[in-house]
Amino acid sequence: MSELDWPAVSFLRADVTPYPRFSHLRELRPLFNRKPYGDWCELFFKCCKEDSDIDWKEAGFALCGSNDVGLVEERFRLATANTNTTFRAVPARALDNQPRETSDLIALEASLAASSKGDGYLCNFSGGI
Repeated sequence: MSELDWPAVSFLRADVTPYPRFSHLRELRPLFNRKPYGDWCELFFKCCKEDSDIDWKEAGFALCGSNDVGLVEERFRLATANTNTTFRAVPARALDNQPRETSDLIALEASLAASSKGDGYLCNFSGGI
């Protein structure tokens, strides 16, 4: 078993709502195929905050014009892939120190991922970046 067996989180779509103060702006909250860990969300939020094409807000959403929704969704997709790669370093280190326990955790995580509904989960990370 390796860290590559850790199931990836997939970006599904953005929950798009009109911004209350300006009708031409949209709030985009990324939705994922399964509930991500808080640490994963922290890395994802950091990736979004550092992306110059995403106007990331600390409340866990991006703000964009109605014509830019597709662009931001693509950037969310890229941030998700980058976060999966970065996050897999965690089980990789753990496999070196505690291979049996980490292998069991990876197997459990794969089982949980396979049983999730996949209809859209938000990141619930509440810390600051």
